[in-house]
Amino acid sequence: MAARRAGVADAQAAAAVEAIAAAGSPEEAARIGRLFERARPDLLRPDWAAAKLPVMAVALRAKARARSAQPLSRSDTCNASNTE
Repeated sequence: MAARRAGVADAQAAAAVEAIAAAGSPEEAARIGRLFERARPDLLRPDWAAAKLPVMAVALRAKARARSAQPLSRSDTCNASNTE
């Protein structure tokens, strides 16, 4: 499934996509991506330098939508009331 989602048939590329998706932080995801890029540049999208910003923008919008759908936590509520 990961290979289909990534648009590649290579098992290493599929594993990298899964590892990036499962990363615990943006920094860890970036580290995994950079390691993969250095190890297997032949599997990177040829247009990645130009495509990565729109791809990341889509991911950030999805993250913002998911975050806005979550109920406010107690700390969010307290912080919001303290700023007024």
